[in-house]
Amino acid sequence: MKFNNPARLNQEDFLIRLYFGDKSDHLEMCIDRSYLDFNRTLHGIKYHPRIYKSAKLVITESLKMLSQNKIKFQSGATFDEWHKSLCIKLCKHYADNGFVHYHIGQAQKWVNMSLKYIFTMGEERLPNYSHLYEFCHIPLDNIIIKNLSTYKPPLLTCAWSRIDSYDEYMVFQSWVRSYFNGSTPLAVEFFLW
Repeated sequence: MKFNNPARLNQEDFLIRLYFGDKSDHLEMCIDRSYLDFNRTLHGIKYHPRIYKSAKLVITESLKMLSQNKIKFQSGATFDEWHKSLCIKLCKHYADNGFVHYHIGQAQKWVNMSLKYIFTMGEERLPNYSHLYEFCHIPLDNIIIKNLSTYKPPLLTCAWSRIDSYDEYMVFQSWVRSYFNGSTPLAVEFFLW
């Protein structure tokens, strides 16, 4: 019996299965994995077991609209408005379903990491997202905040996961865009995380 060397795409699929799981829907894999990146900050969520499923639909529908070109961005400002709307919608969804301790900081992490993972999957697996890369935000978490500290970023008033003000969140994002002018925020995050 002879086994041929795996093609590069097969090797990448293997790594994806190891990190994201063995589902066939790559977008769902990105959304599920990104939820795991912040769900430890959702204290008390175990008492609200059904929220995840319905909140996942909110983020999934919004991300699918991006790939179907139903939403087009002409600038970072128009992307920011979409991002703000989705984060606020997620916070409202959790609150409306009885979990009032869901914050903008957690919403940004879910949205930003979902987008980061979409780009990691590549255009072959998740087409029609690459045009968004230049607009995407840097996902805020303890590691990136620590690694940016030597550059003197704006100080947050609380832990990243507890940010309740979208304006405070955007001060940080605007600083990243300004300080690292000429670099996309996700490129900054890639090299500093």
